Amino acid sequence: MRHSKDPVSALRLVNGSAGDPAVYLDFPGQDNAVQFDAGELHRLDPVEVRDIGMVLLTHLHMDHFVGFDRILRSTIDREKTVYVCGPVGTIGAVEKKLGAYVHHRFPFMKVRYEVLELGTPEESGSRASFDCQEGFVRRDLARHSPGIGSVILENPECRVRFALASHTVPCVSYAVDIKRGYRFDPTKARGGVLRPGPWVKRVLEEVRKPKDSRARELPVDGEGGRFALKTLLDGYFTFEKARRIGFVTDTRVDRQTYPRLVELVEGAWRLYGDSYYAVGQEVKAEKYGHMTTEQVAGLAADAGVDQLMLIHFATRYRGRYDVLLEEARSYFPNTHAELPERSRIHERHSLA
Repeated sequence: MRHSKDPVSALRLVNGSAGDPAVYLDFPGQDNAVQFDAGELHRLDPVEVRDIGMVLLTHLHMDHFVGFDRILRSTIDREKTVYVCGPVGTIGAVEKKLGAYVHHRFPFMKVRYEVLELGTPEESGSRASFDCQEGFVRRDLARHSPGIGSVILENPECRVRFALASHTVPCVSYAVDIKRGYRFDPTKARGGVLRPGPWVKRVLEEVRKPKDSRARELPVDGEGGRFALKTLLDGYFTFEKARRIGFVTDTRVDRQTYPRLVELVEGAWRLYGDSYYAVGQEVKAEKYGHMTTEQVAGLAADAGVDQLMLIHFATRYRGRYDVLLEEARSYFPNTHAELPERSRIHERHSLA
């Protein structure tokens, strides 16, 4: 679903609101997409998956981690570092994934995975790397113990922060702050003569320099000429304001956790929020570590977010997902969901 005010940096709820939680954040023309959770990812094109540079795992249940194999398959022949964040236990889980296959290594296969575990101040900070050219042998790195809410990853496009959630297993939530700046705009580019290529990165590197040190013209590979920087910016790029994306799933609402989550996603442009249970199912939500539609709508309201996107509907509501959406909207009107066609029914049912 694309809203009229969506940024150029493309967001995709990969499996809709009823499937495995997975959000893909792409910065077009770059090689550093962000993947929130790694549930089933077959709806992503292999070209999209190979662009992933950050994997933000909330926890290690199968519906949040099964897609990591697809990420491995699509990135194994790249020369890049893929950063993986997750709760305590993530290093061991990634090590088992990588060790489950027989890898034929060629000189061009230079992918490296760097994994950071997040938890309480006492637990957090274990780091390890797995290099394809070394047979994915685990290399423990110096500990990095970021405080809860602090920046754990950063690149020229975004910063990543986290907070602890409260689930049946160790679990974290994330906020990604997209930095203000120019982004390659595929919509504008369709009307131009140039095709995406290495020149996109060179343009972005140039505009990050102070104005008085920028090149006035840049060569474009394969096009046989030089183009004015202003012409490239006007014709192929859009300037985006800063935006925050929140991703909160598989957590119960309690006195310790809730304030951390509000602070994490405060002022977010969009919050992807767990809505596993309907109103009236608070006891089950507490027991199994999820939120109801009312609770996630309350989080959106308390954090002052712009829009709420519901995710992770329980399968028990199949065929009645639209009623979950209506429940959440009664508490937070700017709520959306991507529903399977068969759930968009006219007849209204009780979810009690």
